[in-house]
Formats: sequence, C-alpha cells, structure tokens
Amino acid sequence: MGAVSTYVDAEWMDLTAAAKYAHISREVIKGAIIAGQLDAYEKPVSRGRSACAERKNVLLRISKADVDRWIRRSWRKADATTFGLSAAAGEIAALSATA
Repeated sequence: MGAVSTYVDAEWMDLTAAAKYAHISREVIKGAIIAGQLDAYEKPVSRGRSACAERKNVLLRISKADVDRWIRRSWRKADATTFGLSAAAGEIAALSATA
C-alpha cells in the first residue's frame, strides 16, 4: 500500500494535511465537513482521470483559516478546570506564584 500524499501550501490543505494541522484524525475532519461545520472545496477532476476513481479519494481543499475558525467554534476553550483547578482566585494565584 502506497503512502498517502499530503497537499499543503500557505492557504490550502488536503484532508490529510488538515488533520495533521489540527492534530486530529482524518475521520474527525471528514465528520465536520459532512456535518456542515467545516467548509471544504472539491477540486475538479483532472483530464485523464476517471470520475469513478476520483470518488474513492475525493480531492478536497480545506483552508487553514476555516480549520482555525472551526477549532475556535467547536472545541472547548481551556480554562482552570482544564488543569483540574477551580476558578477560585486563591487557587489560581497560588499556582501563578509558584511559576
């Protein structure tokens, strides 16, 4: 089985690159696209390639800006509870003092 190619440039990525960029699986990215949460654009089929062959591995392009927006909308923002702390000022101040 051959290696999966990854397309990335300053603005656009393929599905594999978008998953690597966000440090998540391709299936999570695909799910977000299917759910309409993340925009992706289908690249037209090149001459000499059959549409049937392309359906198996659709050539998608996803913008980095769209991935960043999706992350901000969909993922929970980190806060004190992320680190097992309460939001109490004393607990956070004590942690800050030791840093």
